[in-house]
This record gives sequence, C-alpha cells and structure tokens, in this order.
Amino acid sequence: MPSRVSAKRITAALVVAARSLSNSLLFWRKNPTVSITDGTTPAGHADQSPPNKVSGVIAGAKISASTTARAIADGPAGAVGAAAEKAASGAKEALGAGKGAVQSAAQTVPGISNAIISGIKGSPRTVSARAVAAANTLHLTAQGVLASDLSAIANGLVQGVVKGPATIYDRAMDASFIETGIGGSHHRLFDGGHTITAAFAAARGASPDDTLVEESLGAVLGLLRDAGTPRGLPLATWNQDTFNQVAATLESTYHIPKSWFVDLNTYTGAELLGGAISAVALVFAWNRADTEAFAKLAGGIGVSSALSANPLLMLVTVIALARAFHKARRAGEMAEFVDGQARGGLVAGASFAAISAVSVGGGPVGLALLLAVVTGILVNVATNKVSVVQVVRVVRGLAAQLAAAAQGLRDDSADAQRVPARAAIGPNSGVESIDGRGPIALQATNTESPTANDPTNLRWP
Repeated sequence: MPSRVSAKRITAALVVAARSLSNSLLFWRKNPTVSITDGTTPAGHADQSPPNKVSGVIAGAKISASTTARAIADGPAGAVGAAAEKAASGAKEALGAGKGAVQSAAQTVPGISNAIISGIKGSPRTVSARAVAAANTLHLTAQGVLASDLSAIANGLVQGVVKGPATIYDRAMDASFIETGIGGSHHRLFDGGHTITAAFAAARGASPDDTLVEESLGAVLGLLRDAGTPRGLPLATWNQDTFNQVAATLESTYHIPKSWFVDLNTYTGAELLGGAISAVALVFAWNRADTEAFAKLAGGIGVSSALSANPLLMLVTVIALARAFHKARRAGEMAEFVDGQARGGLVAGASFAAISAVSVGGGPVGLALLLAVVTGILVNVATNKVSVVQVVRVVRGLAAQLAAAAQGLRDDSADAQRVPARAAIGPNSGVESIDGRGPIALQATNTESPTANDPTNLRWP
C-alpha cells in the first residue's frame, strides 16, 4: 500500500511539473521580450542582458522542479489540489483567449469581406476605364500615322509579305481586264473581279482540281497583293460611263478632282489596317467607355478618315458617331460628347501634323513614328484637363463683352457728334438758334480765305 501511495504521489507531481513547464514555454512564446530571471542575476540588473530561449527554458525548468518537489512533499491531496487549480486556471485562460479570438474574427471578417466585395466591384471598372483610355490614345496615334505619308510604308510591308508571281487566281480576278482592257490602270473599279465577293467567286472557278481551302487562300493572297498597290481595291464595282459622269459632275460643280473621287471609292492595305484597328477599338469600347471616352474615339476616327480619305474608316466613323450621340443623349451628357469629339480630333490631328513635319524634313521613319506616339500622348494628357465647352463659353462671354463695349463706344461717339457747339464766326461766340431748332454749329469751308467770316462761306458740319 505505501508503494502505491508513493507511485500516485510521484505521478501527480510529474503531471504538475509537465503542466508548469508547458505553461512557462507558452508564456515565453507569447511574451518573447519578458526576461525570466533564475535567481543568479539581480532583479535590478535583469534588463542588462537580453532574454534568450535557453535562459527562459532553464528558468521554466527550475520553476517546474520546485513545483514538483512541493507536490511530492504535500502528498496526494496537495498534488491533486494543485493539479485541479492549474487545470481550472488553464481552462479559464483558454476560454478567455478563445472568446477574444472569436470576437476579433467576428470584427475582422466583415471588414475583409467588404473590402473584397468593393474591390471586385471597383477594380474591373477602374481597370477597364484605364484600358479604354490607353487604347483610345494608341488608336488615335495609329490613325494619325496611317493617315500620313507613312501609309505608303505600310502598303509596302503588306506587299512584301504576299509578294510573288501571278497565280491562276490573280488571272481569274483580272479576266475581264485581260480580255477587254477596261479601265486601264483603274480597271479594278470596273472589271467586276476585285471586290471581296467577286474575288472569291472568281477563285472558285479558276481550277476544277483545287480544294475550297486552296481557292480561299488564293483569293485572299490575290486581294492582299492588290491592296498593297497604290490603286488599291474597290469598295464596289462601277459602270465606267456612270463613274466618269459622276466624277465630271463633282469636278465641275463642287471642284472635287476626279482623283479624290477615285480615292474615295478604293482602299489600300494601310486603309484596311486603319479600318480594322478602329473597328476593334469600337467593339472594345462599345459598353466599357463612358460618353466622353466614346465621343473621343469617334472624333479621332472622324478626323483620321477625313485626313486619309479612307472609305472604310468613314463607315466606322458613322457607326461611332451614332453610338456616341445615343449614349450622350440618353445620359444627358452633351457637353461631354462635344469635349470628347474635340479632344479625339486634336490627338489624331496632332499625330498627323507631327509625322507630316518629319516627312517634309526628310527625317527617318523611326523618328516620325516615335514623334507621332509622343505627340499623341502629350496632346491627350494636355487636353484631358481642358473642357472645350468651358472654353467656348468663356470666349463667347468675352465676345459679348467686347461687342457691348464697342456698341457703347459707338453710342458715345454718336452722342459726342450731337453735343451743342458754337461756330467760330469772327469775334462773336456763335449762333445760338436758327428757326427754333436748337443750337447748331457752323464751320467755315476755308478758314484761310479772307472771307472766312462771310456767311456765304459756311457749311453744315
């Protein structure tokens, strides 16, 4: 029996020692800056040496050993009581810590969720707005480039990619011209084989042995080869006599050269690229851009189409303007519509002017492209803070003030001419009244004449 009591006592003491050691380690982990002295260092000098893991563990072990000795001395009852007290204290601390953690989590989770939700809602719109603005700037710069003399370089690049000898598909597209010689150098407008649909139809009948893929590829390559030439491809097939009559009427009535009319009905590889870029930008910004951004896009496309006489771009311009006007009218943002139109036109026009200046000076192509991009970006940044509507209002107000001031000056001048004056006739002070019509002023027609004071030498002023 005594051996049993001793075993229980030792077991209880070991349990208490283990709990004390674990509590010490836990306390040290939560409070790493607290130094636990082991009795060898005076308490007043404890802050002179930094705490470390080894000293903390040794101190915890010593505390645990002393607790174990006391538990063995006190017997089973003391051990059990100490163990119960330690367990209750640990449970209380754990409960308090758990409660605090739950409360902290309850306060933190809603904030995190709200931040995530707001980020999900706001980020795509912000990113989309920035993407639309950047895309618009690059697009307008590109349109300025394609509207300039550099379009010939773009056409040359297209021609270099698809360059090669004439194929059976090219000859099928030129069949009418080869047979009749219609139209000369502008035969693609009249021979009926160079529109997109006509080219594929001609390719289908070029060879009975080719597959549909080979015929389609041949038609595409033939169209690209023709698009890379200065004459380009026609939008539609014209009757030659009708075309010449319309061109003559435009030239005689509106002084529009025939070459402009030809250019208006054809497109080159650079113009095709410009139209494709604008179409992609238009689709990208259709629902993402606000009224001003969309109007800016439409304005830039419109200026570029006018500068380059690009018929494909004109079609895109009509669609873009209709969409921008619809958005502005629905949202009641006509001022933003006007501002966007003006800014887009300025960016495209500035890029075109920069490239033209370099081209006239004989500068390299790389410099022209770099200057066009930089100019477009700078003009875009400069005009973002300028409202054309506000400028027009200020100018209109100043003009009204100047007009009022000018009218006031005219009124004052007229009043001054009607002010009563005296005619200097000899030594007298003048004539006061004639026939009751009020004061008048008489002047001598020739003051140097000896008869200056003669009444017959007077006239109305």
